Amino acid sequence: MPNGARAQVGWMWKGSRAGHTIMAEKKAGKLVFIDPQTQSIKNRDEFVADVKARPRYAFWAFRVDNRELDKEMVKLIMKESKRWKLTKKWRTTLKRTMVTNVFIN
Repeated sequence: MPNGARAQVGWMWKGSRAGHTIMAEKKAGKLVFIDPQTQSIKNRDEFVADVKARPRYAFWAFRVDNRELDKEMVKLIMKESKRWKLTKKWRTTLKRTMVTNVFIN
């Protein structure tokens, strides 16, 4: 992955039907792992140690920074808040980048 590239990483917990998904981003030649749900950021070694501490299986990863956001899918999984509306600046930002950018910056 080139610098600045982002990927979604997911897995299933061993012995469970549940799973989790996080983001990975390559910065300055190194991967960092970002979990928007827990707001944790880990380097590669920390992520590997975490995997060893709590076994996982069925890993998957795919690059997302070079993909377009499927606006039809967003309509199915989100609804616009009456309290918070996207400004024109945010609409432009979301159009140019992935939604995960909101969690990372």
